[in-house]
Amino acid sequence: MRKFVLVALLAVGCSKSPKADMEKLADKACACAADDAACGNAALAELNKFAESNKTSDPQQINEAGKRIYDCLSMSGVRPTNVTAVLEKMLK
Repeated sequence: MRKFVLVALLAVGCSKSPKADMEKLADKACACAADDAACGNAALAELNKFAESNKTSDPQQINEAGKRIYDCLSMSGVRPTNVTAVLEKMLK
């Protein structure tokens, strides 16, 4: 599943550069303790809001943050498919 997310992030497109915001979201996601699904779901909700209004023409800018978000939210107890679905919203 992680490979799918990475491929999805590589296909993202638009003119905005959300790298700094993605890094902040990754920091929030990684601050959640393992098996703290409430924290993970709160971070996922923030990511969802961000993803609805942000796209990028340079997916490399968000690729590392996307990997961190995926890994950290999965460890917190959020279903990986839910994380993937939100990250896919950044695709055109």
